[in-house]
Amino acid sequence: MIQIENLKSKIGNLQIDNLHLKEHTVIAGPSGSGKTTLLKCIKGSYQYEGKILTDGEVSAVWHESQLLPNLTINENLKIGGYNISYIQEMCSLFKVTHTLYKYPHECSCGEQQRINIIKSISTPSKVILLDEPMQGIDPILVRKTLKTLLNELTSQKRIVIMVTHELYQIYGMFNKAIFLKGGELVAYDDLRSLYDYPLSPWMANFFGTYTILDKGDLKNFDLHSNEDSCLVRPEWFKIKVPPFKRLTKFNATVTGIQWHGSHNRVSLVLDNTKKPLAAEVYADIVLHKGQRVYVNFKKCARPDWVRSR
Repeated sequence: MIQIENLKSKIGNLQIDNLHLKEHTVIAGPSGSGKTTLLKCIKGSYQYEGKILTDGEVSAVWHESQLLPNLTINENLKIGGYNISYIQEMCSLFKVTHTLYKYPHECSCGEQQRINIIKSISTPSKVILLDEPMQGIDPILVRKTLKTLLNELTSQKRIVIMVTHELYQIYGMFNKAIFLKGGELVAYDDLRSLYDYPLSPWMANFFGTYTILDKGDLKNFDLHSNEDSCLVRPEWFKIKVPPFKRLTKFNATVTGIQWHGSHNRVSLVLDNTKKPLAAEVYADIVLHKGQRVYVNFKKCARPDWVRSR
């Protein structure tokens, strides 16, 4: 639904040779990487060289409010002659009906953003651009709001292209991801695939903590002792404590524990190489500093930059 060819923009030094977006997609990358610039080029707000072809109209929600302060929410929503019955339905769906006769300054930031989203999707646009739209929305409501939005637009065969810094908020809802760095497209692939097999150390770190186990480290793990270097995420590790069901040797020592609500982040050190590990276990698993444990991993990844170590 969006075809980009030989795109160049002096703003943000953005350069993308070829990109075809046809489903809900998240845009990620560090500050200044060109994420908002890409959205504004698609919207037509920035000048650029090259081609951007869209299947129908495009609407956008930016992280700053787009509501007119001297009008009530109801009056703001009626601007543009949109389908009033659909707007009312969306207000109910996004739980902002109670704000209709308030002015924007009387609404919370989260309520204003949900209203901005309603304005955007009440247009006939085939593509909805969202620039960090969840800023100011209570974290508890973020995933619920996104799920409501994506389900609604999927049923209408429309797509969302969304910029975010908080990837954990969108796991399980977006299948595709664009990664930008320094104005260049460094990846466009399935989000899960990029998480499991990041294309570079930078991308691996962008998703969060990871450990590289070299061949020497792998000698601590009987099942993996003859394998090549690999990358392991904290949740891929598995920790066992006595009593063991079968003959098992300790291979690590607990050096620290942090409670993270549903899980504990456990710091470990391997016996032979003293390699520090970060593992995640359920919060009901009781461990203590200095405890001897057996650690192994359920899965690992060997992207080229790890394998070549």
